[in-house]
Amino acid sequence: MKDSIRDIYLQNISLIRELDRAIIYFRRQQHDKALTIVADSITGMKTIIEAVVADRDYFKLVSDDVVTDMLSGILNAQKRKNFLLLADYLELQMISFLCSVQELIISREEIFFDEEKYISNVKRMTAGGEGFDEADFESVDTEGLLKKGYRVEFTSCGAMTLAAGDRERQYYFHTNGRIFEEAMLLADSWFKDGIERYIVFGFGMGYHIRELAEIAPDADIEVYETDIGVLKLACAFTQLESIFSNGKVRLILDSDLSKLKDRLASSASEEAFRIHYPSMQNIRNRKDREILANYIPWAKTIES
Repeated sequence: MKDSIRDIYLQNISLIRELDRAIIYFRRQQHDKALTIVADSITGMKTIIEAVVADRDYFKLVSDDVVTDMLSGILNAQKRKNFLLLADYLELQMISFLCSVQELIISREEIFFDEEKYISNVKRMTAGGEGFDEADFESVDTEGLLKKGYRVEFTSCGAMTLAAGDRERQYYFHTNGRIFEEAMLLADSWFKDGIERYIVFGFGMGYHIRELAEIAPDADIEVYETDIGVLKLACAFTQLESIFSNGKVRLILDSDLSKLKDRLASSASEEAFRIHYPSMQNIRNRKDREILANYIPWAKTIES
C-alpha cells in the first residue's frame, strides 16, 4: 500500500470516530460539544476531500462537484446554526462518503500485520496490569486462533471487529458498521455521575473502554478479561495508545474470574460494575457465565 493511501485510510478512521461523536451530541442538543468537534474536524475533512480529488485514477467514487458541494453544505449549515441539517449532512453524506473511501481501499489493498505496532500495544496493555506473562505475547498465531473460531473482519469505517465461537454459536464483539458510534452509545449508557471507579468485564477490541475513558476522564477503570486470544488480536489489529495513555485504565487478565469475584466482594458505593455482554458470551464455562448474568437483569432470561 502506498504511504499516501495508508495515510488516508488511517486518517479516515479517526475522522469517522470524531464525526460520529459530533452527530450523537447534535442529536442530544449538546451543540457546544458537537460544534467543538466539528471545528476540530474541518481541516481533516478538507484534507481527505482534496486527497481524493487529487487522485481520481484511484478514487472513482463521485464527481469533484458533488464532493465540494458536500463540504460547502456542511459549512453553510454550520454558519446558519441549522444544527439538525448539519448533523444530517455529517451522517448521511460525509460519513457515507468516508466509509465508501474506506471500503474502496479495503477492496484494493492488503492491510498487513504490523509487528512494531503489536509490540508497542502489548507494552501499553501490560504496563501496570495484572496476570500477564509477556512471554505469552511474543507472537500471534493467527492460524491457530482462526482454528479456535476467532475471526477478525474489517468494518465499513476501516476499524476491525472481532467474531468468535463455533458453527453452532457465533457472535460479534462489535458491530460491522460504525463501530465508534456503537462504542460511544454503550459507554454513555454505563456512565453515571459520582462514580470514581468503573469495574468492567470484557475488553474486546477496546473501543468501548476508550469511549468510557473519554466520557469519564476523572474515573479509574479496571478491566477484567478471561481470554488472552482476544487481547492478542486487539494488540495486533487496533490502536490502543489512547486507551492506556493517561494511566487511568488498568487491565487484569483473569482466566478463571477469581480476581473479579474477589474484587466484586469488596466493591464500594462509589464504584460501578459494568459487563460487555459479547465478552460474557465468550466465556466457555457456563457456571462462570451465569455468575456474570446475575448482574444483568435481562441476561438470565436470554441465557436460559
